[in-house]
Amino acid sequence: MKRLLAIPAVVLLTLPLAGEEAKAPKSAPKPLTDSASKAPAESPLVAAARKTRRGSGKSIVITDESVKKSKGHVTSTTIVYTPPAIPEKPSQPADVVMLKDRAKKQEEAQKKAEDGKLGQEKKQKELARRAALAEASENSQGGIDDGVDPAQLERDLAAEAAKKP
Repeated sequence: MKRLLAIPAVVLLTLPLAGEEAKAPKSAPKPLTDSASKAPAESPLVAAARKTRRGSGKSIVITDESVKKSKGHVTSTTIVYTPPAIPEKPSQPADVVMLKDRAKKQEEAQKKAEDGKLGQEKKQKELARRAALAEASENSQGGIDDGVDPAQLERDLAAEAAKKP
C-alpha cells in the first residue's frame, strides 16, 4: 500500500526537474563593441536613470563629467536661527532627593495636623454657640414668650384696641 502512494509521488516531484533540462539555455550576452568599451563605465544609478527617461524629451542626467564641468552655486542667508538654550537641571544624588521628599512629607503632615486642630476648634465653637442658643430658648431670655399663651396675648391686644376709639 505504501509503495502505491510513494511511486506516483516521486514521479510527480521529478517531472518539473526533467522539464527544466529540456529547455534551451538563453542566448549568450552580446560582446561589447569598440564604442561601448571606449566610454567610461557608468554607475548603475546613471544607467537606470537613462533607461527610465527614454523618449520623454530633454532631460538632464547627472554624470561624473557634468559634475566636473558644473560650477557650484551656493546660497546663504544672514539670518541664523539659534534655538533657545534648554536650562539644565542639575542632577542631585539620590540621598539628597530622598531627604527633600522626607522634609516635604513632614511639612504636609504638620499642615494636616494644624488644619485638624483648627477644624476641631471651629466645631467646638459651633457646638458652644448652639448650646447657648438652646439654653436661651429654654430660659426664654430676650424672647416674647414669657410663659404667656400667644392666643391670650392676642385677645388682650384686640380688647385694648377696641377700648380706645
